[in-house]
Amino acid sequence: MSDQNHRPDDYLPCERYLNGEYDEHGFNRFSENDKFYFSFLENGNVFLRSEGYGTEAARENGIASVKTNMTEDKNYQTRLLPDGKWVLSLKAANHQEIARSCAVEAEEEAKAFLPSERIKAAALAAQKAATSANEADDYMICREYEEKIGSVSDKYSDFITFHHENTNKYYFAWINPKKEIILRSEGYPTTAARDNGLESVRKNRDIRERFKVIESHGAYFLTLKAGNHQEIGRSCPRNSEAELWALLDSASAAATVQDDYLPCSRYKAHNKSFTAGHKDFISFQDEETKLYYFAWINTDGDIILRSEGYQSAASRDNGIESVIKNRDIKERFKVEEHDGEKYLILKAGNHQEIGRSCPGSSESALWALLAPAAVVAAAAVVPPVAAAAAATAPKVVPPPPVAAAAPVAGKSGFNWWWLLPLLLLGLLFLLWRSCQNKATDAAAPVETTAVAEPAQPTEAPAPAPPAEVPAETAAAAAIACDLNSILFGFDRSDLTATAKSELDKMSGLLKSNQEYKGDLKAYTDSKGSDEYNRELSLRRANAAKEYLVSTGIDAGRIATGAVGNSDPVATNTEDDSGRKFNRRVELKVVDKAGNDLCKSISKDLPEQLKTK
Repeated sequence: MSDQNHRPDDYLPCERYLNGEYDEHGFNRFSENDKFYFSFLENGNVFLRSEGYGTEAARENGIASVKTNMTEDKNYQTRLLPDGKWVLSLKAANHQEIARSCAVEAEEEAKAFLPSERIKAAALAAQKAATSANEADDYMICREYEEKIGSVSDKYSDFITFHHENTNKYYFAWINPKKEIILRSEGYPTTAARDNGLESVRKNRDIRERFKVIESHGAYFLTLKAGNHQEIGRSCPRNSEAELWALLDSASAAATVQDDYLPCSRYKAHNKSFTAGHKDFISFQDEETKLYYFAWINTDGDIILRSEGYQSAASRDNGIESVIKNRDIKERFKVEEHDGEKYLILKAGNHQEIGRSCPGSSESALWALLAPAAVVAAAAVVPPVAAAAAATAPKVVPPPPVAAAAPVAGKSGFNWWWLLPLLLLGLLFLLWRSCQNKATDAAAPVETTAVAEPAQPTEAPAPAPPAEVPAETAAAAAIACDLNSILFGFDRSDLTATAKSELDKMSGLLKSNQEYKGDLKAYTDSKGSDEYNRELSLRRANAAKEYLVSTGIDAGRIATGAVGNSDPVATNTEDDSGRKFNRRVELKVVDKAGNDLCKSISKDLPEQLKTK
């Protein structure tokens, strides 16, 4: 460049251009030694780099010029540097160099940076990847997975995960409640890679079009492919296609019913873990499944109804409230038979099962659970008025029964003890006469079978009416809410583990009442164009919606919105301290009328960075 405009060659070593912040177009900006630089990256590699600029504005002009000229081969020229290495130089219309590639050993290597050559290389890499994916068949025989059927995933009860010592690889399998393998995985080199594969199966298994039956060596296999057409799971061999589709249908039905009850003994082991505010409920987190459960119990600690597993304590508590809401409606109970056992089932108004008894010997025995349960439920909470009346009511203490005196032999010849009964009878007669006189003097006689009413207290002034509560606040108090907005990496729309945890909580709230609906609004930080940011925020909202659908929520119950960068909750700082809070999706649960029941917050957002 110095031979063109007589300025020194002011490029930094290539590795220095990897620092800084990237925008959605692949440009990285940073400053060093009071100068401003940029680079253009593809797949994490530096393709073009700039010299140093005196101001940020000058650097932005340089980026604009590169964008204008970088897509056509004719604007590039290979150059031999004084040290014998080659670069590919990008020039503007005035033939001035505006960026160059990293230095390489040969001219052919420099030409590989040309746009047309990069396109060819990308296509070839994609073809090789597809071929490799099709050729790679690293499944173990089904017996190896079946022997690990008890290795249930810590996170999902319908998956097993394990490490195989002979292959030194990590595997998973999707199983149904009968412990049959639906899909098995190939081997993964790390647990992280294996867990990503498992999440991919969960994300795609509800999309019927991504399943396909293949035939190999006279047997049939059901395969599942991701959106990029890469196979992510394969069934064990079956004798026909019909068997495979039936296996998938049974798995889908199990996922819909969510028959995820623990054995009754596991609930009974927690019969003292009473739920706050509800003496007739126990609640706990199971150590094995890591899920949250509850049970409705009677005064003897016997289980009336038990719950399935919930992903969070908040969703579990909503389940308890749903049982309390529906348990007084006898029509919502039903005795059903599952796997040869009879159970008492409670369903909500939307016909979704919200509780199940332990297996009973007969229908009459199951219905009998509700008779004492009604008494227990009524006694669990004492109404304030009844409690006050009980406190002020006069207490009547009945006289103790008179026991017949037993004769005791004295030591002397005269048995004086026989006089005691006569004296006692005389004393009782005098007491009786005294009571009769008092009863005669009373203003109004009282029957022996009636309870005397307490004297009416002087009328107290009526309590002041409660302060009016805004409708939104009253609605929000209807359900427990501890949701946090989910955050994203720069120019990313994939969900983090933390984001999935928050969406699991939201899913639990939606499952607790089928009339609830979800609302997802997605945002970006201030970097990038408005058009690109709206598209990016839409991808984020859709990613969150797809995850909720994968947990069993109907897509029609979830609304999405793409806001872009127009409504930040935090200052778009130069570093990521505030900016990261704007790359978010806000979660909201509303009732059927559209009233807010639960709104997420921006957790950990420092007060000094808030914009609203």
